[in-house]
Amino acid sequence: MQNNGNYVPNIVRDTIIWLEANGAINEEGLFRVPGQMTIIENLKKEYDTRGTGTLDGITDVASVAGLLKLYLRELPEPLLVFRFYSTFVKIAKNPEAESRLRNLRILVNGLPEANKATVFYLLQFLSKVVANEKVNRHVHYVILSSPFR
Repeated sequence: MQNNGNYVPNIVRDTIIWLEANGAINEEGLFRVPGQMTIIENLKKEYDTRGTGTLDGITDVASVAGLLKLYLRELPEPLLVFRFYSTFVKIAKNPEAESRLRNLRILVNGLPEANKATVFYLLQFLSKVVANEKVNRHVHYVILSSPFR
């Protein structure tokens, strides 16, 4: 997953930068509204072939969000890795917020470096989307179910 000396893959970094620059946090239905599959597939092919791509000339927010979702869905192993899945679920069910947060930090710190960097990068963006939920009408569980399977 490491790319250009940075643990966040180009496709994740590029799509999030594009989404932020194009006001996606104000888009109603971001990550729910499907993008244009031909655009998504062409962009994916470009990133798969060259390891990088260009989003210049793209104007469809849903397609760029769809590219990010597709990339995350097609990872051979989820960002939060299979071996930690049951522990993440157990922690999430803990009613004590302080304990839940402390245990999540410990578990996330145990992720491979590339996963950890990508999770933090994604969460920084998703926190902006959630903070703007009155405009984009996102519900927290809808957003979090997308990138983390």
